[in-house]
Amino acid sequence: MINLRNGQITELLNNGMRYNPETISISYAILQEKRRIMDFADRTRLMSAIDELDEQILDYLAVELRTPAYDDLLPIKTKRELIKGTLPFYSRLGTVAAVEWIIRTLVGNGTVEEWFEYGGNPYCFRVFIDLPDRPITLEEADQVMRGIFQCKNLRSHLDS
Repeated sequence: MINLRNGQITELLNNGMRYNPETISISYAILQEKRRIMDFADRTRLMSAIDELDEQILDYLAVELRTPAYDDLLPIKTKRELIKGTLPFYSRLGTVAAVEWIIRTLVGNGTVEEWFEYGGNPYCFRVFIDLPDRPITLEEADQVMRGIFQCKNLRSHLDS
């Protein structure tokens, strides 16, 4: 089978033209141009190649997408997860699912309890973060708070 990236026109010929020096040189020139165009095409597929992108490109992409709770100091794995979830996140913005997604992405485990579940004031909620193996750091708590305020419903208030 002929590989699309490395296949040449001469591989398709069955006659004496296959060994003609002009045909070989034209085939080689077309191969080089085809590889160059395919390399350009590979660079355009950002969203499907987030796992292979450099950290600097991730930072630019996060700014362009306005990724919530994104920080340049986050680990690269967290950066990738935040960017991957940005577009679906905007469809859930202002919901409990969006707040829970931010919490899970930044610290790993947490839930949101709405006012009617714990007898609070209307339009209030509270967040529970469960980290049994370690305490939450001050930086993580600050990132989570900023993320919650970016994605919560504007009328809702964080109780605790």
